[in-house]
Formats: sequence, C-alpha cells, structure tokens
Amino acid sequence: TARQGGDWKGLAAKLDYIRGMGARAMWISPVQQNTETSPMGYLGVDKTLLERRFGNLEDFRHLVDEAHLRGMYIVVDIVNNHLAEMLDWVTE
Repeated sequence: TARQGGDWKGLAAKLDYIRGMGARAMWISPVQQNTETSPMGYLGVDKTLLERRFGNLEDFRHLVDEAHLRGMYIVVDIVNNHLAEMLDWVTE
C-alpha cells in the first residue's frame, strides 16, 4: 500500500528510544478505518473502526499504556472533516 510508517506494535517497541530523545508526547496518525489508498490516514471510511494496518484495539491500548508508564502522552489526530469520496452520502 501507499501507507507510510509502521504499526502500533512497532511504535511501542521504540518508546524507550523516543523517550530517550526527550520526547514526552507523540502525535500519531488518525486511527479510524481508511481507504486502501490513503497514505496518511485522512480518508476515513468508518470512524467507529480502527485502521487494521496499524493493528487492533489491544495493540493500541498496549501502546498507550506503555507510553504512560514512561511518562509520555499519545495524541491522536482526529480528522472529522476528511472523508473518503467513495462514501455514497458524501457524493450525493
């Protein structure tokens, strides 16, 4: 796919490195389900489901929990004004 970056498991594995650089927060890509062609996660198809290419709910919770253990915050990008043009109600 055209997606850049990795997944929540990979990010969790790098938390010590990221914290060691002095970071206290990470702003991650939108977590909602996206189209297959959305490179950055801004073409939401279903805002009630997680983007499966990043992982599942357990993976996401693990990332947040591990970040909190290190005194870090996870900032989730929420983009309610970006929708996939393939949705019927968007094109009508």
